Amino acid sequence: MKYFLENSDIVKAVPIVNGEGVAVTPNDVTVQDGSYEPLSRPLFIYVKNEALENESVYEFTKYTLEMAAEMAAEVGYVALPAESYEAALTTLEGLK
Repeated sequence: MKYFLENSDIVKAVPIVNGEGVAVTPNDVTVQDGSYEPLSRPLFIYVKNEALENESVYEFTKYTLEMAAEMAAEVGYVALPAESYEAALTTLEGLK
């Protein structure tokens, strides 16, 4: 989305037919709900459970999850729904 928004004067957003056979135009909603696929996808970070024993790794991972939506917006990405980050934080806290 970022590239398109920055260059909307010279590029067009083209609907694509997703796996359900529906032509979907890219926007924040269709990227966030996953219907603009296969051209949108979430970004992941992976941390070994054992690594979370290191306080710095745990705090960095927690910070990343707490700030992910804000960081995504800052660089022009579409954030996941808030519930996704909350669930990840709950999982993280359960692993400590």
